[in-house]
Amino acid sequence: MSCNVCETVVLAENSTCRIQGCTCGVIRFTSGGLTLRISMDSFLEVSMAVEEAAMKLVQASDAITEGHERKYESVH
Repeated sequence: MSCNVCETVVLAENSTCRIQGCTCGVIRFTSGGLTLRISMDSFLEVSMAVEEAAMKLVQASDAITEGHERKYESVH
């Protein structure tokens, strides 16, 4: 997967990463000193896995927060 002569467009960017699409079909994901160059299909699979993990983290965080609120209510 080489992107030496292709044109890229920024698909998304925030304070932690930058995602670029290339006219050759490669997606370039950069975060800090790490750059991944992967096919669009692979990127979509990775994106779905990251989304699933993020949802589980949010659910776990909500459960922890709810547990702390219950403890606080039972003490007072």
